[in-house]
Order: sequence, then structure tokens, then C-alpha cells
Amino acid sequence: MRRGLVETWRLPWLRRTVWIAAAMIALIVVGSAGLWWRLASGPIELDVATPWLKAAIEKNFGGKQSVSVGGTQIERDENGRTSLRSRDIVVRDADGTVVASAPKAEVGLSGVGLLTGNIRAESLNLVGAELSVRIERNGEVTVFAGANKRPIATAVPKLTAPPAPSPPQQKGQAATPVPARSPDIASALNWIDGLGATGLDGHGLQEIGLKNGNLRVDDQRNGKSWTFNNINISLTRPEQGGVIFRLASDDPKRSWVISAAMRPLGDGVRAIGIEARHVSVKDILLAMRMNEGDVDADLPLSASVRAELASDGTLNHLQGQVLADAGTIVDHGVSPVILKIDHADVRFNWDSRQRTLVVPFQIQSGGNQFTLRAALDIPADPNAMWQFTVTRGDQVIDPIILSSGGKSDDEAVALNRVAVRARVDTVRHRIELDQGDFSRVDPRSSHNVGLAITGSLNYEGPKPHLAFGVAATRMPFNVMMRIWPVFMAVPVREWVEGHVTGGVVERVLIAGNAPLEDFNPSGPPLPDEGLSVDMVTSATTMRPVPSAIRSSIAEDGA
Repeated sequence: MRRGLVETWRLPWLRRTVWIAAAMIALIVVGSAGLWWRLASGPIELDVATPWLKAAIEKNFGGKQSVSVGGTQIERDENGRTSLRSRDIVVRDADGTVVASAPKAEVGLSGVGLLTGNIRAESLNLVGAELSVRIERNGEVTVFAGANKRPIATAVPKLTAPPAPSPPQQKGQAATPVPARSPDIASALNWIDGLGATGLDGHGLQEIGLKNGNLRVDDQRNGKSWTFNNINISLTRPEQGGVIFRLASDDPKRSWVISAAMRPLGDGVRAIGIEARHVSVKDILLAMRMNEGDVDADLPLSASVRAELASDGTLNHLQGQVLADAGTIVDHGVSPVILKIDHADVRFNWDSRQRTLVVPFQIQSGGNQFTLRAALDIPADPNAMWQFTVTRGDQVIDPIILSSGGKSDDEAVALNRVAVRARVDTVRHRIELDQGDFSRVDPRSSHNVGLAITGSLNYEGPKPHLAFGVAATRMPFNVMMRIWPVFMAVPVREWVEGHVTGGVVERVLIAGNAPLEDFNPSGPPLPDEGLSVDMVTSATTMRPVPSAIRSSIAEDGA
């Protein structure tokens, strides 16, 4: 065998082929290394490619606009990769109006177009540009790049026959819980189908994007607008149809990314996928102009969502997961409250056949842990009541674990029984809490605690009305304080925590009946009959005068 290889190597044509291949590989390696070293000192001008790129961009605009390109250069992008970019791009209409402008742009040419002589851009990414997206009242989407006089792209939703008008809703008549179709969703799906059929520019453009630029979105339908600075955004049309959208920030302090994809499955059904990584709730609320209230949430969220939509926008299936890392939720009201979240894991699943939404979740906050499972049943009959339940989410882990907060040597309080049942009446606009039991069943009698809550919320009129009742069994005072949420009746809770210690709470009865706004600390004064509290304690120490005042009095007396 060795002798045969030697004889084969002696063939002249084989040796020439091997040496030529080795030389070509060496040239490629040396050329790549030289190009990398040269790019480290700055971009390389490549104006010979400028006419091709100019012609490709004009071709994608349908030949109706004129394009001027300042030059072409090879440079390293923000990720260190070699990129071919055109600079000082200006697109003008027939009358000379600027349609788009950008300091730089990455243009990808179609390989088939180069072979056939039909030069056309397959991808176009503006670098460092200003991009504006405007959603008109009729659902039309217009995109502006560097100018707001003429759009660079326009997408008109397909016109579909409007649904038959329904008779006006009478008082006491429920609206359909899950609408059979949504015009807004159906319009968006039709627009996406148009992109899949004609391309992002109507001429076969596969990708359009923005790198290290600014994006402003204005929704004329609701008057909302939001701005993203120093972001990367891309819209891609896969060959199999549908679209892929990606929005990301490479900020070294807090990088984040949101991506969404839609693809057709047949018979008008679309599959939708959404992925998010380390997106701040604060930034989301700021972008949507929903940050004007007293609550400030700064939580990094990651999410994964999968859904299926019918052709009319009906939700057939939905499942996903939302993760929250360490952050805070701050209420800047009359009595500020800071709620620290260590970790949260929320999962959800909607089954259209059973018409049930199941949401198991676990939240960890300051040593406290809540592991529960919520479920919402929505019947097909629009006049039937929705059923809402909350139970323990794990057969091993206690559903509610309340830590001592580091203020004492007491052990944590674990509630091993949670049963919540509520009804949502969409006809009478009421929410009835039939059962709200939170307790611990323990062989040790001293560790048996229980809390029962019932109530109702009537939201039919302009002022929702709340009525509730709370009853608690015998429990140590420190256990009651741990069960008492830190965000509920904050001034009362702070007074009790600072003036009452030790002992046992024999009985607690709390009843409320007043408009919902009266229970807000910044709302109207609560009437005397709106809230009653009956608490019986034993072996309890009460200090009506704060400790600071007592110390001052003692010093003066001395």
C-alpha cells in the first residue's frame, strides 16, 4: 500500500495540483491576515464597487428614486467582523425631495442577480441613521429614514370584508369573553402576508435593518409614541414565508434583545414565537408612556412565548414562560413601599379547546417564597361566569413560605394549604371571591394558623365598589405580622409594628365596604362604616408613645 502511494505521488499532474492548492490556501491565509491587520488601522476605500451598490439600491426602489453614494469602504463593524459599507447615502424622489439618508449602509447583493446581470440588493442595513415608523389610523405602516417628508417604505393592510354589525350592547348583557376575530390582529396578519409575498420593499428585499441608530415609533390610532436610542433593529423575510423581527441593544451596562417571528402553517394558521432577554420593565413602561403613575418597576425580564393564530385573529394556542431577575418595585405614594424581587418564574398555557388558562408561578422576595398555580376557565357561553382558582403549585414545596426578615430568631412560617375560588360575572360586572383560605395544618397545635378572606368587587358603575371580610384564627403576634402584606394598609402596619410586640393574637375580624378609591391612602377619607377592625390579643406589650419620645422624656426627667 505504501509503495502504491509513492508511485501515485510521482504522477506530475497530482503533484502540480497539490502544490497549486497549497499555494492558494497560503495566499488566502496571508491575504486574510493582511486584511485584518490593515482594517485594524482604519477602513479601506473600495470605490470600484460603488456603481454596483448604487445600481442595486436604485433597483430596489423601483427606479423611481435617484441614489447618491459618497463612496464604498471595507471596515470592521462593532462586533469586529469585516463588512462592506457605503457611506453618505442620500435617496431623492423625482422632484428632488429627500426620501432617506444615512451616514453609512451595509448592502448585500443577490448572487443570482450578479450572475444574470440583474443587480439587486438582497439586504439593506442603515448604520447610525434615524428611522421613524408611523402607524396610521387605517392600519397603514409608513417608514421614514432620515426625512419625514416622503416615506422610504409603505405597507397597506389588505382590505377585508368587515364583520356584520352587532346590535348595541344592552345593560346586563355580557361581551364575548374571547372575540371570534380581532380586526387589528387580522389586519396585521394580512400585512405580514403581503411582506412574505412581495418582499420588504415590494421588489424582493429580504432584509432591512438599522445598526447603532435611533428608532421612533408613532401610533396615530392611540396617540402613543416611543423612542429607542443606540439600538439594532432588523426585519427579515425568510424564503419559506413570514417575517422575523429583532430589536436589541449592545449597551455594555445592560444589553437586551427582543425577537419575534411569524411563519405560516397552512389553512390560514400562523405560528408566532417571541423571545426576550434581560429587557427592563422600566424601559418597557417608559417606551409605552405608561410610567406616569406612582409605581416604578425596575425588573429585568426574559420571556419565551409560542402561539398559534387563526386567519381571523382567533387565539388557538398559547404557551410561554416569563423570568424576572433581581429588581425592585417601588410605590411612591403617600406611604412609599419598596418591594424587592429576587427571582420570579411565571409560566402560562392557554388551550382553546378546554378554554382554560393555567398559570403556575413561583416568586422569591426577601426570603419569602410563593409557589402557586392559578387557573382561569372561560366558558363558550358569553353569559356564563368565568371561574378563577388558585391552589398550591407543587406537591412537595409549601405554597407560601414567609421568612422572619432577619429581625428575630423565629423560624419561617410556612402555609401548606391555599384554596382560592372566585367568579367573574361579565353580565353584572362583578367579581365574587367565594373562598380565600390560607392556613397551615400541623400536628403541633401551636403551629396551626388560618386566614380566611371573602369579598366582592362591583365594577359596573363609574366608581368600583369593594366589600370584603377577613377572619384569622389564633396565632402568635409575630406570625400575624408576617402574614400581613407590606403593601396593605401601610401606615397602620407601620404603627402596629413599631408599638406592639409579643403575645398572641386570639382573634382578628376585619370588614370593609366602601368605594374602591376610598381604600387608597391618597383617595377620599374612608367613612366610619367603611372599615371595622376587631382584634383580641393576650400577653401583648403595647407602647403608645414612640421609643424616641420616651427616651427624650426620660432624659428630661433625669
